[in-house]
Amino acid sequence: MATYGDLRSWNPAGVSSAGTELRGDLNTLEKARDELDASGVPDSWTGLSAVFAGWRKAGLVGQMSTHLEGAGAFERAVFDASSEVAAIKRAVDEIDTDARAQDFSIAGDGTVTDVSPPEEFVSLRAAENHTEQRVIVRDALVSRIEQVLRRATELDTTLLWALPHESFSDGEDEVADPGGKGAHDWLDGPVSLDDSAFDLSAIMQGQIGDCWFIASAGAVGAADPDWIRDHIHYNPDGSYTVTLYDDGDEVEVRVDASVIDDGVRNSGDGSPSWLSVYEKAAASYAGGSYGDIDADSIARGLSMVTGRDVDSDGDMSIDDIRDGIDDGRIHVVSTEADSDSWINPFDTSIDDDNVVPDHAYIIDRVEDHDGDGEPEVHVVNPWGPDGGDFEGHHRSGDLWLTEDEFHESFDTTYSIARP
Repeated sequence: MATYGDLRSWNPAGVSSAGTELRGDLNTLEKARDELDASGVPDSWTGLSAVFAGWRKAGLVGQMSTHLEGAGAFERAVFDASSEVAAIKRAVDEIDTDARAQDFSIAGDGTVTDVSPPEEFVSLRAAENHTEQRVIVRDALVSRIEQVLRRATELDTTLLWALPHESFSDGEDEVADPGGKGAHDWLDGPVSLDDSAFDLSAIMQGQIGDCWFIASAGAVGAADPDWIRDHIHYNPDGSYTVTLYDDGDEVEVRVDASVIDDGVRNSGDGSPSWLSVYEKAAASYAGGSYGDIDADSIARGLSMVTGRDVDSDGDMSIDDIRDGIDDGRIHVVSTEADSDSWINPFDTSIDDDNVVPDHAYIIDRVEDHDGDGEPEVHVVNPWGPDGGDFEGHHRSGDLWLTEDEFHESFDTTYSIARP
């Protein structure tokens, strides 16, 4: 995202010049496309050689036409943007001029500082009035700066999404998009990375059995949104790069800005979320198919997202969980199985029909929820606030559990230090 300092160096003439150069390149490519389309297969080529050559030519012409269409739309967007760049640059110059005239300085990050010389006042009230007026002027400058930054962000976003999603290559896929689970649909715009997007109530797992990953990534996002913001990047070519971890080592995974119908969504309106992109990157990293993340361990999920060492405890008390939360640790817990295990002769079934068996939940709080002096742990189901049905019973989106209730249905608690 552009800073206020960046806007000072914006050059409308440069944008127009870039559009002109792009038009020249497109004319050259369009001419080459037409020449290729008009050319024929050599008469000396017969049989299958001639057929395959014709198919290959038609395929290249189609690729070039697709690229020309997308690049042409981008060229028009660039020309349209030149006037807005000029308007933004004028607004920045006016803000800087007004700030200097009123003895304020504006830093590159947009911070406004009062640099007026000290004055003497005849009364305390006069000094207070002066201070109040200076604050009003400063706040007005801040408001204008925020407005021009919003305009710049909107323009950047418009240009980014005007870029052709399909690059012109020799049939090679330049991104590691996973397969399986249906067709991929392009996003309507960048996924939200606002604070509200990281709220636990915004998570709604789809039809993929990857609760281990969704709960892990969702817990990290809720505890430290900036960690996710620093590890998901929208690229100029319309793709996303997500940084995951393999035994503590960073692994950059690039995927297209598209999602599948069965994937994780925002629970509020069903729109794709940052978790949709993370889920896609995890599937690509795990093996190249959404089926590759259909089941795994919470420990792996937390490690993939943060690169941190994961602690596990099969009998963690609520007091220990509360102490961990106070120390900044992130907790995700698994539930018991849905039937007695043939491996373990002891009861391993959940004891509450409200709980999803063989599932991952996020722990975010421990407090005296009922006001009876007994601490309870709050667990969040990644299915979303409304939960869902499983084997004839509705399973809640979140639960407050006493110590006994927690251990009756929940199994191992996994935790990491906050990144």
